[in-house]
Amino acid sequence: MEKITIKQLNKAEFEERIPQLMDLFKNAFKRDISKEFLKWRYLDNPYHDLLVCVAMNENDEIIANYSASPCELVYNNNYYKTAISMTTMTHTDYAGRGLFTKLANTLYSHMEEKNYLNIYGFPNLNSHYGFIKKLQWEDIYEIPTMKLDLSLIHLHEENHHVTIQEDNNFKLNYTNLTNTNSKIKLNKTANYLSWRYQANPLHDYHNHVISNEKDHVDAYCIVKYYGENNLDIVEFHANSQENATSLLHSILLQAKKAGIQTVNTWVSIHSPYRSIFERNGFLNSTPVTYFGGRLFNQNELKNGIFTNFREWDIQMGDSDVY
Repeated sequence: MEKITIKQLNKAEFEERIPQLMDLFKNAFKRDISKEFLKWRYLDNPYHDLLVCVAMNENDEIIANYSASPCELVYNNNYYKTAISMTTMTHTDYAGRGLFTKLANTLYSHMEEKNYLNIYGFPNLNSHYGFIKKLQWEDIYEIPTMKLDLSLIHLHEENHHVTIQEDNNFKLNYTNLTNTNSKIKLNKTANYLSWRYQANPLHDYHNHVISNEKDHVDAYCIVKYYGENNLDIVEFHANSQENATSLLHSILLQAKKAGIQTVNTWVSIHSPYRSIFERNGFLNSTPVTYFGGRLFNQNELKNGIFTNFREWDIQMGDSDVY
């Protein structure tokens, strides 16, 4: 039987083998992935660890891959290394050999050695079973997409007492909103936001903010237009109900004027701003997204906290899809 080697790539090896990863992606998914995306996601990430595990055949070719993208969780003012589970792919000639499980277990052992708290992600229907049954993941929630049909609502021009501007380069100060509640969430520094949205090679994002006289951000909403008449709200954060209401109204009014028909977002039923979205006509709809993960270290997130969706502040932009 052909010898297959499991290998953890370093950054130099990853960059050298980007063409092989592009070929493997094309074989597995019948579509292309760009060199620019791979470099952005794995080499330019502000959290510098490279979490890429591959299987190699005897010809030194990559035949399977499982990767994660590092980031940071914040909970009760404590910070933890985490990562979002990314693409799993196996060449069609090597399917059915259990490579996905071997790669994942190797990567997870590496992450535990580097003191990662957990891995999280949003498995699709095809991969969900494997993560739960083979990789000790736990389901946290099934997240519905909230949708608004803008043609069904009437929006009035309003004179708000705040000024809403764009900060697409993330030059303002976001520390007021980094840890404004006790929820489990990603630590979204200005540096992280700039990498995630401004530097993203696939999509254009617009960041609408309310800031005070000291250039501290009191609310921000990051949106992405797609297709001819759709808008995703991928991030929505505010330090008060008043600012949240003003910012959302401004976003929806601007979208309606631009001819947008449908606005999509994720807003947890436990979010303090859920009622604001509901009052504006947002309803639970499809797609419904699996959200889960695996906890490596049993610290303060033990005893069911990690798997309790009430404890999380998850945004659409926390997924790699949007």
